[in-house]
Amino acid sequence: MNAISRRALPAITLATPALAQSRPTRLVIPFPPGGGLDALGRALAERLTAAWGQPVVVDNRPGGSTVPGTDAVAKAAADGHTLLMTADNSITSNPLVIPGLPHDPLRDLAPVTFLLEVHQMVVANARFGARDMAGLVAAARSGRVTYGSYGQASQPHLLFGALAAQERVEFTEVPYRGLRCWRQSRAK
Repeated sequence: MNAISRRALPAITLATPALAQSRPTRLVIPFPPGGGLDALGRALAERLTAAWGQPVVVDNRPGGSTVPGTDAVAKAAADGHTLLMTADNSITSNPLVIPGLPHDPLRDLAPVTFLLEVHQMVVANARFGARDMAGLVAAARSGRVTYGSYGQASQPHLLFGALAAQERVEFTEVPYRGLRCWRQSRAK
């Protein structure tokens, strides 16, 4: 067991009242199968199933900047049988940038545990030429620069939006729905 699961598993085990009941717990992941959160969620579901003696089933609900999956959990019965494993944008940026959000994450969700910290980074093909952010901005000033993201209101989308506004340049977003789209784009 790695440090993340050693820290998170006891917190989740103690915080969830579903143990005394006999139906499965749903772990909603608002991202497609095959990505980092999905892999971590599946490993966590296996460990929780073993610890609780009850099935924990991963329910991927990708799309919509995590809103559909997060909303499903926000509106689920508060019985401990539905958990959300998501990135911070579901709680932090979505309420600020998505008008008419169908739930209030601070009111409708309760934190259980912090699982991991992920740092964002910008990388490019070595032949692209930009070796730092100044080089990236210079490339954007002289031509079209595209970047991949996992959708509207995601951290990459907000990062490049802020950079574009600050530097008065333009970037073209290429939103990927998940691993399946990445594999399809690689096959072309």
